[in-house]
Amino acid sequence: MRKIEGSGHLLASMSDEASANAKKYLTKMGVNIRLNTRLKDYDGDIAYLDSGEQVATRSLIWVSGVTGISIKNIDGNRIGRGNRILVNTFNQLEGLQDVFCIGDLALSLDDPAYPNGHPQLAQVAIQQARMVAKNLIRLDNHQDLLPFSYKNYGSMATVGRNKAVAT
Repeated sequence: MRKIEGSGHLLASMSDEASANAKKYLTKMGVNIRLNTRLKDYDGDIAYLDSGEQVATRSLIWVSGVTGISIKNIDGNRIGRGNRILVNTFNQLEGLQDVFCIGDLALSLDDPAYPNGHPQLAQVAIQQARMVAKNLIRLDNHQDLLPFSYKNYGSMATVGRNKAVAT
């Protein structure tokens, strides 16, 4: 079994220690890990890597990052990395006070703890949804909005049967 990873380490959103432990666990289970390698194509029998190498396989599990879908009526200057919609600290599109965006599609660069945006995790979306709901009530009552602040309760990734890493 092989694990092909485009970046230089596993579980990019987690700590270096969690990444190293995941690599150790997977290696012990017989997984051949290839870092800094990308899959270019797959024809049902052969996986073609960016190095030019070809790997014969009949099974391929593709796991990649989340990319937002294009929304025609949103100006391109409001779109950030990963095709995510740029939002302010209240999860509003800049200049559109009645348009909010949360979850995987939202990209806020206002949080100093997450200068590249919040992680695309369910817990972020849940917390954003709660804050947007409160702010909609505040808007209705002509009150100032409250800024969103993500509280990280930690992350866990299952690596194999009875094996996981956490931060």
